[in-house]
Amino acid sequence: SNPFTFVPLYMFGTYVGSVVLGYDLNVNASAFRHFSLTELFGGSKEAVNAYFAGNFITATFASLAGYFILAWFIGRYRRLRESRRKRLKLDV
Repeated sequence: SNPFTFVPLYMFGTYVGSVVLGYDLNVNASAFRHFSLTELFGGSKEAVNAYFAGNFITATFASLAGYFILAWFIGRYRRLRESRRKRLKLDV
């Protein structure tokens, strides 16, 4: 993450974790400005669990999606490069 996406990404991950774990949490955006987990969640074990579980889930889905998208782009690039290479050999 970066400073511009830190708050929305981690808030979304915490929300996902709270839904998956069945917790009724009020995710506060201002809390994400702190870097200490104790300050961030006020010592709530449920919030810490939701944070880690939700961000693990969202990171897993994002990495899988990124893998398949990147694999498609790399495959397309290699096919285009090979067809260009064949075309250049025929022109010579």
